[in-house]
Amino acid sequence: MNSSFTNDTRVLAHSASTRSPRAWLQKWGLAVKRHLETDRFRYWVFISTTARVITVIRREDFERPNRYLSLSVVGNGHFDIGLSPELVSKLKQPLEDRGDGSLPFRLNFLNG
Repeated sequence: MNSSFTNDTRVLAHSASTRSPRAWLQKWGLAVKRHLETDRFRYWVFISTTARVITVIRREDFERPNRYLSLSVVGNGHFDIGLSPELVSKLKQPLEDRGDGSLPFRLNFLNG
């Protein structure tokens, strides 16, 4: 399969690697689709170039709902994302100038 952006081949299946390449591709295609239609990602990253803030949410426990965000599939590749008030506050918090030569971005690291 080729990337539509770079035309790079990322997956190669042939009759030597599996008895049914088509079934293999369908199986992996469904697995990727299921993975992309969920909120079960280990990391979520929000980057604000205007406020110069990077916020990373790291998630360990997938059995509990994410405390900072929710994601639901609307259909046709569209999603509805919900952000908690606590996360919105972190995302909008302005950068502090500490005057100590620190990097020009603030990093928020949250465990969700």
